[in-house]
Amino acid sequence: MKVNLPVTQRELKLPADATLLSTTDTQSRITYANGAFIQVSGFQREELMGQAHNLVRHPDMPPQAFADMWRTIKSGQPWTALVKNRRKNGDHYWVRANATAVRRNGELIGYMSVRTRASDLETAAAEKLYADLREGRMKGFEIDRGLLVRKGWLRWLSAFKLMTLAPRVAIGLALALVPVVGAALAAAAAGGALIAVPAAALVGFGLATWYFQAQIVGPSRRRSGRRFSSRAASRSSPTCSTGSTRSAC
Repeated sequence: MKVNLPVTQRELKLPADATLLSTTDTQSRITYANGAFIQVSGFQREELMGQAHNLVRHPDMPPQAFADMWRTIKSGQPWTALVKNRRKNGDHYWVRANATAVRRNGELIGYMSVRTRASDLETAAAEKLYADLREGRMKGFEIDRGLLVRKGWLRWLSAFKLMTLAPRVAIGLALALVPVVGAALAAAAAGGALIAVPAAALVGFGLATWYFQAQIVGPSRRRSGRRFSSRAASRSSPTCSTGSTRSAC
């Protein structure tokens, strides 16, 4: 992996509304960078165009993160994770990076990368996690689609992290229905009235509401914020067709 030196460990904090956008060709050579990306990187436009995108890679980033990024976007899926990038003078900046393949008429023509500011809590957690990964202290874990998940026979513990929307909805509906069906069956078996069913319905509704908030509404709001940033950035980018607009580093 390319090692860019020197590094100062001085952090540049991005403005809250900053959106850094760049595109590359299929060989990851930079073909476009918006003004915010150029300013934050510390390079001149001429120094960036045509160069490999790993020009801004910080040596503190673990190789596993970028291996996962390429594996994910080459499979046709978008990738999102926190990334520590290096500026020309050796300083660094943290971003929430989103990467996706860019296609025109169904043909891959390159990749698009959109980054927004990450919170201090997120960067502190990512700094520790990436250090642990570099030093080999995360045995039993791996990065999959930008998420830290368990590997091997314990991978099932990370199932909710990787689950798509359809099964999440199905589980939420089951949480609402199971108490009601259970109460009805119990009442029928006992030969009694269905007086417990309304109470069971309330329990099911409460469980389903909590579940949908935790597993669908919250994540959807976070993704919507990232998509808004991506759309705002794309208005200043060259015209192209993208698959998904979760965009990289």
